[in-house]
Amino acid sequence: MNVEYSENPEIVSKYLKDESSALLGYAERVYFPKSSPEISEVLKEAANAGVKITASGAGSSVTGARVPRCGGWVLSMEKFRRVSTDSLGGSYAELKGRNASIGISTDARRALVPPGLSLLEISEMLAPLGLVYPPDPTESSAMLGGTAATNASGARTYKYGPTRNWIAGAEIIIPGGEILHLHRKRECINGRRILVPEIGIDTEFPASYPCLDIKNAAGLYLRENMDLIDLFVGCEGILGIFGEIEIKLLAAPKNIFTCVFFFQEADASLDFVDRLIDGTAGVQPLCIEFFDGKSLDFMRSAHPSIPSRQSAALLLEIEYDRPSQHNPYPYPLEIERLAKTAGMSGSSRNWAAVGRDVLKMKAFRHSLPESVNSYVKTRAGKLGTDMAVPRKSFRQFFKACSAAEDCGVKTVCFGHIGNSHLHLNFLPENKEELEKAKAKYLDLAELAVSLGGTISAEHGVGKKTVRSRSGETIPYLELMLGKENMQAIRNIKSAFDPACILNPGNMIC
Repeated sequence: MNVEYSENPEIVSKYLKDESSALLGYAERVYFPKSSPEISEVLKEAANAGVKITASGAGSSVTGARVPRCGGWVLSMEKFRRVSTDSLGGSYAELKGRNASIGISTDARRALVPPGLSLLEISEMLAPLGLVYPPDPTESSAMLGGTAATNASGARTYKYGPTRNWIAGAEIIIPGGEILHLHRKRECINGRRILVPEIGIDTEFPASYPCLDIKNAAGLYLRENMDLIDLFVGCEGILGIFGEIEIKLLAAPKNIFTCVFFFQEADASLDFVDRLIDGTAGVQPLCIEFFDGKSLDFMRSAHPSIPSRQSAALLLEIEYDRPSQHNPYPYPLEIERLAKTAGMSGSSRNWAAVGRDVLKMKAFRHSLPESVNSYVKTRAGKLGTDMAVPRKSFRQFFKACSAAEDCGVKTVCFGHIGNSHLHLNFLPENKEELEKAKAKYLDLAELAVSLGGTISAEHGVGKKTVRSRSGETIPYLELMLGKENMQAIRNIKSAFDPACILNPGNMIC
């Protein structure tokens, strides 16, 4: 096998944890493939030798998905940074970047991208063409292959939807080394049946397996008569590895107006969210981001102009047209109408920014995780939720999150409220408080599921486990799907990966 690899312990050690540092793995070596055929070589060799394989992107996950808990080999995508000339054909022109290349079709608004490029690099390569890849996962250093494997999403998912919506095709390398070339509307799953005759696969989802119509990144995706590629997007690497990926593009928004509205009552902010979603506010934001009063308190040291005694804030990004070429501001009536609607919902203070000042708003948004991470360094860490529920049940779930601090552990609550998706961070002072936080976390997860929601809206479940009511440690996903549907995932994985060598421990543990 001619694929570059290393067994140097200092090099291997860089691939044994992720951003959370919650889990630590071990591995014999790390491979650095530069193409899909090289990935295929490694997987064939691993299958023949009975060696476990764990795929690795940028390490920005917080679920342990890339941590090799079962040893074996790590398959790093970091050097897979160029598309092959065979892939380009006549459909794409090669666009070169820094030690990288993608295929580009400006007419079709498509790009063919290797999995090892970060979202920031893709954005920088597309910018001169006036094009953008719309998904906006929070971590711009994440590699495209990793975001596809987890169906990553972020703030602008409110308007554009998650990564899945923007993948038109992909090479998928399955554990036996076969390379599948998948394209939308060419290969479809018939109902719940997964039929891939060229590799002898015929399996199905049981009738009990749920189709969730909300933002969700927990478990294998199912929608009746979906494209086969949707099965792999968000599978967290348990069915196959992404090679080159064909993504859809849009014309880049020319003007972004960012505003923050402050509310003395949290319920008033929810009233404004309702008006934004039902259209009575007169705008369609790219995102609607929520911060509770405790979040604002954390951010005030970095942003002292945050008004005092506020219980919530909403940050909106809105695309707009300029009144004239030399006027960088939106039409005044649009701003007045939006401010009036926010005022009707109880907001009396707001910030607004256009042009370069938008960067200050981004700094405001990102100062919260920075402040929280600084706070927990000298304490017992943090425990964060990633739950979402149907819109009709959101106020009930929001009330439970707001009352979570009653367990005796400090919290902050923020997130993508336009998708009924919140991140509640518990900030325990010690191990005793951490146990209290875990108990409340379980309460919230069970509530989200009972309301028809998900335990993970954007991060995935990776190798996370939880202690159930009976005291048994189970895969986190089992809280949501139950034992029968967990077995269904195992059966589908077995069809693609009978030796169970690929990304062991993800989802089904």
